Amino acid sequence: MTQIKQTSVSETTDFSGKNLFIGIDVHKKSWTVTILTEHVEHKTFTQPPDSKALTAYVRKHFPGAAVVCVYEAGFSGFWLCRQLKAAGFECLVVHPADVPTTDKEHRTKSDRIDSRKLAQSLRARQLRGVWVPSPVQQQKRSLSRCRHVLMRDLRRYKNRISAFSPSIICRSLLFRSYSVHKHIVRLQVPIHSRLLRSQIVVPILSLMLCHR
Repeated sequence: MTQIKQTSVSETTDFSGKNLFIGIDVHKKSWTVTILTEHVEHKTFTQPPDSKALTAYVRKHFPGAAVVCVYEAGFSGFWLCRQLKAAGFECLVVHPADVPTTDKEHRTKSDRIDSRKLAQSLRARQLRGVWVPSPVQQQKRSLSRCRHVLMRDLRRYKNRISAFSPSIICRSLLFRSYSVHKHIVRLQVPIHSRLLRSQIVVPILSLMLCHR
């Protein structure tokens, strides 16, 4: 009796010219991935947070397919998008509020539902990605945001010191002005008030920094 050799789909099917849609629900310790073709759902599975493992799986089971991936913008930033594009996949990063969601999906929320929702919305052409900056542009934006946060904190510290000073410091010893530069408070005070600066103002500022 002649034995018929069983082969897997990846060995008999060529996906050249066909589209593949992948929705990724990204978390720190794991990803939930849903893979769809134009007509059917392949599977939803959980994998380690590794783009190389995902690309290897897709190339093994869907050789030649045109792959489009999507995930929500969040803590992970844009490194996953860059790695998937470097592997030859298209990738969208979408704002979470722009993903169509039913009332049932709002009430019953899970990683599998979220990844499937992303893949289905991607296949239906309902998603529009956000702008993905280059690494240099992202570093410049991060520097600008960091400066904005630091300046906001410094203004708060100035206001706190200004609020403390009338109740703690004698009128005759009130410092005339102060300025904050590079996280160091430099007080322009009379010569006889240096002790005041070292024993009262600096400890107050240190306490503020410790309780941020």
